[in-house]
Amino acid sequence: RAIYDTTPLTTAGQEFNVNRGYDLLLANTDKGYGHNASVSLSKRFNSGFDIRSSYAWQDVQEVSPATSSTSASNYSNIAIKTDPNNPELKRSIYERKHRILISAGYETSFWDDLVSSVNILYDRRSGQPYSFTMGGDSNVLARMYGESSSFSGSNRMLFYVPKGDGSDVILESDPNKDAIDPAQLNAFIKKHKLEKYRGQIAPRNAFLSDWVQEVSLRASQELPTYGQKG
Repeated sequence: RAIYDTTPLTTAGQEFNVNRGYDLLLANTDKGYGHNASVSLSKRFNSGFDIRSSYAWQDVQEVSPATSSTSASNYSNIAIKTDPNNPELKRSIYERKHRILISAGYETSFWDDLVSSVNILYDRRSGQPYSFTMGGDSNVLARMYGESSSFSGSNRMLFYVPKGDGSDVILESDPNKDAIDPAQLNAFIKKHKLEKYRGQIAPRNAFLSDWVQEVSLRASQELPTYGQKG
């Protein structure tokens, strides 16, 4: 990762003007794609019961998630590995790799032709992709990574995972300066499955939140109305 100002914490560390302003030129890209596949099964019985099931799979890659309607926000709302002007093609934040739907229902008429029905739906889907990024003083980060502080303030630089032997990262030990406990850092790395990225920058959207599952129940009943049928 390119470092623009090697002394951002000192008086001399003013090599990069973090308040210089910016000009943005956005254009389309020929990178990125979305592959989707699905299969469904359904069966309706004469007794009034019906059952449906479906499975959907996705493989979606993107350069930018385009989360905003403005250019500045779209530029800043993306985790960056090295070059903010050339983000990598990676897994989309909108990808849901797997989704399973199962529904069952029953429909009948207890009174004349007034329909009574009950339906239950089970929805289970894989989690949302996310990234680990580094935070800190926006001016310091801006000087280091060569961008306006208005962008570095979004803490979008992807997390470099230390090797753990002290050869690449020196942890702050002064308790008056936001000291980092090596044991706690290593526990964090292990808990969030970052071990395999030691000595590297953890990729964008390489991690997934937990699976989500929902159950919905719906019951309905037609009611009589007065008047003539036309």
